[in-house]
Amino acid sequence: MKLVSVAKGLTMSLAAGAVLMSSAAWAETVVDAAGRTVEVPEKVERILLGEGRMIHAVALLEGDKPLARIAGWQGDFRKLDPQSYAVYKAKFPEIDKIPLIGNTTEDSVSAEKVLTLNPDVAIFGLAGHGPGKNSELVGQLEKAGIPVVFVDFRNEPLKNTLPGMRVLGKVLHREEKAKAFEDFYQKQMKLVTDVTDKIPEDKKPTVFIDLRAGSFPDCCG
Repeated sequence: MKLVSVAKGLTMSLAAGAVLMSSAAWAETVVDAAGRTVEVPEKVERILLGEGRMIHAVALLEGDKPLARIAGWQGDFRKLDPQSYAVYKAKFPEIDKIPLIGNTTEDSVSAEKVLTLNPDVAIFGLAGHGPGKNSELVGQLEKAGIPVVFVDFRNEPLKNTLPGMRVLGKVLHREEKAKAFEDFYQKQMKLVTDVTDKIPEDKKPTVFIDLRAGSFPDCCG
């Protein structure tokens, strides 16, 4: 009977320990821009970016060390926004050492390269030059135990920028920084809406914006 009691006690202790370890490994869950519920690691030291230009959003939360946790990214930042890349490089020369997972397209991304980087979390966009929500890479990463979180700063930026920054704040455990950005963003938007809200709907002009017109012969106007 004593052996049975000891065995039961040991089993219960192990089970409790497993639960504690499981809860310690995941801090919380977030709902990303694709509507997916994703478990967020408690400790994030290596971040994979589906597009290099997502660094602008990450940098808002990471302060004076924006590249410290970047494990890898696409080559789009350097190739498609060389001016901004040069600004980062002038202050953070280590930017050239960040591993590339692809060129500037989704089909150029190497799943093997991504997995060798062993990221704690992958951040992808709903649209753009990186892996999308239907990419096979998403399933491959999830099978490897690497959570994938989607944000959207491209399709509907006015609608999804703040939710995206809140999600990034939770994923990177920078909630206070995300809240500071949200307060700033809303304050600046209010400067605009305080004026436009007074204009009758039939008096508001229509506006056409062509992003980076003429930048490349095969896209962008």
